[in-house]
Amino acid sequence: MQANLKRYRASVLKAACEGRLVPTEAELARQEGRDYEPADKLLRRILRERRARWEADTLAKMQASGKLPKDDHWKQKYKEPSAPDTSNLPPLPEGWCWANFSQVIWRLRSGSAETSGREVTDYPVLKSSAVRPEKIDFDDLIYLEESQSSNEDNFLQLDDVLVTRLSGSLEYVGVCAIVTTLPSRRIQYPDRIFCGKPAENIDGIYLSHCFSHGPLRAPMEQAAKSTAGHQRISMSDLSPFAFPLPPWNEQQRISVEIEKHLSLLENAYVMIQADLRRAERLWQAILSSAFTGQLVPQDPTDEPASALLERIRAGRVESSKKTVARRAAEKRGQR
Repeated sequence: MQANLKRYRASVLKAACEGRLVPTEAELARQEGRDYEPADKLLRRILRERRARWEADTLAKMQASGKLPKDDHWKQKYKEPSAPDTSNLPPLPEGWCWANFSQVIWRLRSGSAETSGREVTDYPVLKSSAVRPEKIDFDDLIYLEESQSSNEDNFLQLDDVLVTRLSGSLEYVGVCAIVTTLPSRRIQYPDRIFCGKPAENIDGIYLSHCFSHGPLRAPMEQAAKSTAGHQRISMSDLSPFAFPLPPWNEQQRISVEIEKHLSLLENAYVMIQADLRRAERLWQAILSSAFTGQLVPQDPTDEPASALLERIRAGRVESSKKTVARRAAEKRGQR
């Protein structure tokens, strides 16, 4: 049953990434007689905004340091994120396009490299195991000291995209989750986790689900390196992660539909686990009743167990005597 749930989850993600989970924006636009922004146009707009944001941030840093530029040559330092190689990628629905992770994320970095401990302080930091596919466990923590917590960039913010950089299992390397709500206390993230900001009109929840789709994950898993019992990826392995990009409204509809299916799966899983626990308790109760004489009614005419054991012992003794006699006869016959 659990294997069936896993296959169902994989089929939902496959349908989502192939444009079959909800009606496409192109189909709805035709039915409703309206225009829409296809994904390739959306991506071009994102790339323009990404460059404009880089220029604004870079100029602000230069101004803060008192080094005002004399011309625009500094803008040439901008590195345009590479587009995905689509030669081996499957065709997409109308209005969709392929995009790389680096094209839709900015300020991608790893977090605090400070040595942490288990003693509780006011400065918690996520463990790498806190990030699992589409989920963040804000109670899976270790702790830093105040002197180790001065970098504001290491603190989680709403809508952050988190991707695991390192794990003992390849299954949990390069898994993605989105900070959709912030806990009551401020929490940092470690250098074992990459964190970035999604571009406007990129649905982080949809993006995180793409990281769980096996065929999309395969190149990243193949690029992972094994070191000291851990699997790890670098930023250069993560940046070219290619995923199918739908139009903005369609991304949101897909996210809602996936969450609906996965919620049903989660409920089914919880019920199965409860049934398995009940079955285990019932089995133990049956065994206990069987070995304490409470499973079936007692019959006073039944042969006592002590008599049965004595008969079995006597039978074994008699059988042993016959075996000895037979072997002795066989030896006499061979002489």
